[in-house]
Amino acid sequence: MYNQYSVKSIIKLGKSVIYPKTVGDKIRFVSVLPEEFDVTIGGNPVQMRQYSGPISFPPNIDPRSLVVYVNAETVIEAAELALDATEWVTDYLAFSFASPIPIQTQQVELIGGSEVNIGEPMDIPKFRSTEVHLQITRQDPFTMIDRPEEFSENMRAALRWYHKGLDTSYDVDHFIFFWISLEILAKADDFELIPTPFRHSCGHEIHKCPACNESLLRPPPGEAARVAQFMRQLGVSDDDTKSIRNFRQVVHGKGKLTLAGTRDVDQYNEILRAALNLALKRALGIPDYEPPIVSTSLRSRNIHLNYRRSNSIAEKES
Repeated sequence: MYNQYSVKSIIKLGKSVIYPKTVGDKIRFVSVLPEEFDVTIGGNPVQMRQYSGPISFPPNIDPRSLVVYVNAETVIEAAELALDATEWVTDYLAFSFASPIPIQTQQVELIGGSEVNIGEPMDIPKFRSTEVHLQITRQDPFTMIDRPEEFSENMRAALRWYHKGLDTSYDVDHFIFFWISLEILAKADDFELIPTPFRHSCGHEIHKCPACNESLLRPPPGEAARVAQFMRQLGVSDDDTKSIRNFRQVVHGKGKLTLAGTRDVDQYNEILRAALNLALKRALGIPDYEPPIVSTSLRSRNIHLNYRRSNSIAEKES
């Protein structure tokens, strides 16, 4: 059964600054938006009003109440249906004012019923910020690498994007920056691909030509295979690699940033960060077992140094 819900977001905009022209005048902050407006987006009524509530804001902030009305069966469905309109308004405002528009909080209310708080502001997929479940180990003595020119532009670019990934606040941004860093390293000329057998359309692998016995082992063709092998060498499972690559399609405009679609992005970030830490150490010539060491709290998706050590032991034994 469908009910009408209101999905209310409290958003924050900056006010314009009016500087004093004469001695004794004070700085004034002026809102650049009308007091209210009503539009219809995707068939759903949308209202914006000046916020009046218990949350206090500094004088340079213009808080607004953005309400989207939808017909849905559940609270979660209502939040999902309101997402397009909420995103459009905040994205357009951010573009218009060249400034991010953070959502302070979001609430879903059944018309004629009770209010349900669906979470902190970052629970909205685009603005979700998860506590990082990573432990960083840095032991003395610390040695600064002072000759960056000894490293390739690719490696330095990967390090730069990794730094950007550490600095951002939002889960989706973490993912995008970490993925860019990993892709740069995977495409680097000094990354040695392990030859793989020819795979027939039936799925069978052929290691040698049945006629002349010549080896059919070749480096895997294509970007996807290259990245998959790179991640496999960093201890990331094929299943996790596939899931991460599928989520990566949001970068190309495929799929929406829905609650369901972004459910695992915090886990993907843990995997990417741990894998990148290992990859960057190898690119910088730092042994796997030396700091910095990043470990993940995920039980089924751990990336441990044991992966590399076990391979080294196996190589020595063989």
